[in-house]
Amino acid sequence: MESETYRIKGVLDEVEELNGFHYPVEYKKGENSGNLSHHVQLCLQGLLLEESLEKEIEKGYLYYMADNEKEEVFFTQELRELALSLVDQAFATIEDHLIPEPVNDHRCVECSLSSICMPFETAKMNQDTIGMASPSVSQSLGRTLYVDTPGAYLHKSGGEIVVTKDKEKLYDIPISSVDRIIILSGVSISSQLLFELLRRNIPAYFSETSGKTLGWLSPMLGKNNQLRMRYNRSLKDPVVENSIVHLKKSLEYIENATCQASLLGYEGDAARHYFAGFEKLLHRDNSFFEFDHRTKRPPKDPVNAVMSYTYTLLSFEVLSEIARVGLDPYVGFYHSNKYGRPSLALDLMEEFRQIIADSTTLTLINKQMLSEKDFDFKAGACLLNEQGRKTVLKAFRERIKEEVTHPVFDYKLTYRRTLEIQARVLSKTLMGEYD
Repeated sequence: MESETYRIKGVLDEVEELNGFHYPVEYKKGENSGNLSHHVQLCLQGLLLEESLEKEIEKGYLYYMADNEKEEVFFTQELRELALSLVDQAFATIEDHLIPEPVNDHRCVECSLSSICMPFETAKMNQDTIGMASPSVSQSLGRTLYVDTPGAYLHKSGGEIVVTKDKEKLYDIPISSVDRIIILSGVSISSQLLFELLRRNIPAYFSETSGKTLGWLSPMLGKNNQLRMRYNRSLKDPVVENSIVHLKKSLEYIENATCQASLLGYEGDAARHYFAGFEKLLHRDNSFFEFDHRTKRPPKDPVNAVMSYTYTLLSFEVLSEIARVGLDPYVGFYHSNKYGRPSLALDLMEEFRQIIADSTTLTLINKQMLSEKDFDFKAGACLLNEQGRKTVLKAFRERIKEEVTHPVFDYKLTYRRTLEIQARVLSKTLMGEYD
């Protein structure tokens, strides 16, 4: 329900009707601790219901599942005035562009927005001594539906995504169980399903079998226009333009870098040395997986084919997190902003290529999970076939779900959550939340 008069909207858990009277009901998982904010929330729901039904709502109920208690809450004039004054305060904060300091206390542990607010991480970055017992959990579980069967067709049936081929159902999956969809060329999708994905803020990515990303269907950018304004201004900020000067102090190998072009030159030289060492990490039993140097667009050998494909999968993950935060994937800081290039996604990918994508490639080859039958050679290019892509995708999924200790925040989290953390750290840095 939504009200332009009160400038609020919300979803009511339940509305009870008794003898012509209606009452909003809000369910809480925990125990009844006399939390005033619960009364305020319920009162605002009552105001929404009043406006919708055009009749007075005198009370509502809070149901606490932990102690099986149902509390009756009367919407007194005092409670109504308090609720509306808090709404006014919230809008004043937004309009004044003020970002309240995160409280970072026991309330944050159960808060559904802690993965966005990141109170512990913000305190840590600002060298606050306040700690928290455990990290916040991402709102996205990273559940990806990957469809690469040629001739497959995706459509919506009720609340499910149904995948068919030649009118025969291959499988179905609840839409609520999907966070993103990756579709390869040769696969079709109905407009009805596309509209439903947009309604549910689920992105769909379209890729060629070679791994080249063609584009994506993404819900509207986040509404945080202040973040995007700060982001765009930062591209001309003297601090950013002089970042190379700061890097000189800590990185000897770029001491002669005076511009972005020369810095890219150092990166290219480092990449050549990296891939020369990468070749030594491959434990090959046959010459099929020989690797001499990096080739792309198209990859020329099996190792490069796997690398390119894992980079594509990683880019989908990064693009999702950038969109979730509300940044523009096409405007980056380090990679040049060429037409059609998702430069910011490439920027954020850099520190994860080796530990996520390249490590997956090494695992697949060194553990002999791939063989000649997983590749096709066409017009001088080496590409993974359908079976090969499935094998790589499975290994990539296992890798990105692995846990690692965050080097700054010192808690364990999955690689996927680390991607989101980095995107949110960038946004909070741009908004001046970090000292």
